[in-house]
Amino acid sequence: MIALTRACDAERVAKEIDASHRVIICDPARDFLHPGIRKDGDHLHLAFNDAVESAPDNVLATEDQIITLITFAQAWGCNRPLVVNCYAGRSRSPAVLIIMLATLYPERKRQIVEMVSAGAPHSVPNRHVVDLGDRLLGCDGRLIEAVVAITPAARGFIGSAFFDMNILAQLR
Repeated sequence: MIALTRACDAERVAKEIDASHRVIICDPARDFLHPGIRKDGDHLHLAFNDAVESAPDNVLATEDQIITLITFAQAWGCNRPLVVNCYAGRSRSPAVLIIMLATLYPERKRQIVEMVSAGAPHSVPNRHVVDLGDRLLGCDGRLIEAVVAITPAARGFIGSAFFDMNILAQLR
């Protein structure tokens, strides 16, 4: 099971699905260790703003952070329960999940974006984060193109989205 959720629900959702792995994305100004988060190889903590362009108060995601994310995704392997969360569960966390899955299923970029969009209709993946992943994974613009095509605007509520691991097996 993979859960994409907002920060206020992350701990409860992690317990519900017995998550062994977590990716927590927070604003640098709120960069603190959340309850239940371990500092080990099964939990990744990233701090950057939900921004797509540089501004005085924005801390953008960096290539180094996305390289760390890609390495984390490879170690996770999509075979254990995972929770990915940011503050609202709507922009940074969907972008991060898309990059993680594109790392593991490089030939299924469009399907991954469609699956995340359908499962989390409230999501609008952060384009800066997706662009970094696209470049680092050598996608030649195909990943960002899929995100732009599928997510013209947010639809629906803000909340948690769950993805069954069996559905993910179809991506293989």
